[in-house]
Amino acid sequence: MTHVVSKHPYRRRKDRHDSRDHKYRLHLTAPVPPETLPRRVDLRSFCSPIENQGDLGSCTGHAIVGALEYEENLQQEQVVQLSRLFVYYNERAIEGTIYEDAGAEIRDGIKAIAQFGVAKEDLWPYDPSQFTIKPSLEAYNDAMNRRALQYQSVAQNLDAMTHCLAVFKRPIVMGIQVFESFESEEVARTGVVPMPQVGYEQCLGGHAVLCVGYDLDKEVFIFRNSWGDSWGDKGYMYLPFRYVLNANLAEDLWVVMKMQ
Repeated sequence: MTHVVSKHPYRRRKDRHDSRDHKYRLHLTAPVPPETLPRRVDLRSFCSPIENQGDLGSCTGHAIVGALEYEENLQQEQVVQLSRLFVYYNERAIEGTIYEDAGAEIRDGIKAIAQFGVAKEDLWPYDPSQFTIKPSLEAYNDAMNRRALQYQSVAQNLDAMTHCLAVFKRPIVMGIQVFESFESEEVARTGVVPMPQVGYEQCLGGHAVLCVGYDLDKEVFIFRNSWGDSWGDKGYMYLPFRYVLNANLAEDLWVVMKMQ
């Protein structure tokens, strides 16, 4: 197989197993009959504007901040911009890689916002050239105003994911494996991601994204990406259920429950 040079950095790493993870169980404790679920759910109206990670491997920071901005927008009914670079620095601080553009595990990004919170964007702006610099004391003080108090891992099945999106009305941060077809001109134009031809396409790496909806009739999940709003469907994309629910192609699902 010919080595393919990817157009984007894919540095999201698989979460290490931790038996202490809190589980999202509302689909079990407060189940909803499948026939009563909306056929389509789309949470984009509460999402903040699409951002662009550029050449920095900060997809985990982008996906997590997208979820936090959704939470703040939902509660305050206003658009809030939070610092992706702040999260990316602190998740790498947890992992001991602050001087490397090493990417991160989603779980460590979640731990970072639980411990440090997240600062406003204007206090620690997204400048990829500054990714090794520790955020300012002012940024850390501001971040403590918005720490994630509850977060849970979500089971990788249709019941749990649709319940979280339709009933709990929260987006899901998760990781996917990216293959060559993901970078095609067709996907860049439409946002419609095909099933990868595993074994024929090269896997380019891991990417963190934010699931913001689903369509039961089309059998796709709706995702927020971090490559700017000129990519895909105004920055969003559509992945088949078969892709997202396959543990070999996707993993590490998390929901932020509320903020202080």
